[in-house]
Amino acid sequence: MKTVFRFGLIATVMAAFTFTSCSKDDNEDVKPQPEPEPEPIVYSEVGVWESGQYFIALNEDHTLTAYVAPNFIDAGSYSISDEKIITCKNNFYVRTTTYSIKSIDDKNMRVDVKYVDDEGNEKSTSLNLVKSDKEAPSRSNPLVGKTYNFLTNYFGTVTYSFESDNLGMKTSTNKNASRCPIRLFYITIEDLCYFKGYNYSQAVQVVSVGGWNDSDMSNLEVLRFTMGAGGVITDMTNVSKDVLK
Repeated sequence: MKTVFRFGLIATVMAAFTFTSCSKDDNEDVKPQPEPEPEPIVYSEVGVWESGQYFIALNEDHTLTAYVAPNFIDAGSYSISDEKIITCKNNFYVRTTTYSIKSIDDKNMRVDVKYVDDEGNEKSTSLNLVKSDKEAPSRSNPLVGKTYNFLTNYFGTVTYSFESDNLGMKTSTNKNASRCPIRLFYITIEDLCYFKGYNYSQAVQVVSVGGWNDSDMSNLEVLRFTMGAGGVITDMTNVSKDVLK
């Protein structure tokens, strides 16, 4: 009986020792796992980014609207690469502008811009921009399909016609000026319309009628517009001197 008891006791002790040894070995084999690397924050380019009088507006529908250098405005569909290089295709000028984002967060963006001016010269500029709470224009701005007429002392009735999102026309009832409509390339942001004028037809020389041919000099102008009931343009005031500082 004592032999059986001793054998049972020895077996119990050996089992306990074996369990303890295995548990210790198991614990030694478990190594602490390193903390996972935090996912990098990806900031979106969508929004309106400003620096003084200049701005770049990027809509979520991939429409770009920009004023980034003296006498240079841009608009069109854009794409963005993994390297954060924005490419904008401007159908009016049949050209491409690149906006290379060097740094971006939820408040600031630094960007290098390469563009072509009216004379065909390749130029570049760098901007440090701050994000605003303005709304980026979409493919259909408030002026599309609208017209605005106003009476002048010399040119008679002058009409702005906005045919599409960036294409318009300036015409006059003046006998001479009526032969030379001005083709407009324009952009909008909030209640401002930036535009540049060009010969509608190169076959017709723009006549020198007071200041009418000034609009053919490709100088940037800015109009502040007011919309009334039913989306009618009720006023357009030239604010170029205030905006283009």
